[in-house]
Amino acid sequence: MRSLLVGVLVAVATTGCSFAGSTPLRASGAREQPRLTRAAFVARVETVCARRARALAALPRPRAKADRRAFFVRVATIEHTEANTLISLNPPRRLEREFIDLVAASAVLADTADRFAVAVVRDDAHSRRRALADAERASAQYDRAARRLRLKCRQSA
Repeated sequence: MRSLLVGVLVAVATTGCSFAGSTPLRASGAREQPRLTRAAFVARVETVCARRARALAALPRPRAKADRRAFFVRVATIEHTEANTLISLNPPRRLEREFIDLVAASAVLADTADRFAVAVVRDDAHSRRRALADAERASAQYDRAARRLRLKCRQSA
């Protein structure tokens, strides 16, 4: 249910609304950026995706159990940064549906990273398994949307 709510909120935030003759407004009330061309859109999304991949690869792996919480909090921060950056983009109109799917999956990945970090701190194996299963589904959704958008970046290996 929470994933559905995130998807709906992301859809509202990315489509925005406009008033007769005015510049469209985002759900936040900020003026919307002009729509990107397909080439500019793909370049920006690929840049965001590459930045995320580099940030995750640069994280030192936790060596002690006490380091795991900080590690997963950093992972969650990186996932949230990607989701928030993607939300700020304004794709070409014909790519909106696939883009909304990509952003929704990115938001779910950020949420599951948060949940996983909490489960690690609580040493809750059941919650860790649920968060991992949700992350796998969101990764698959992200990859499907990326393929439909003809992006090179993927969540899965």
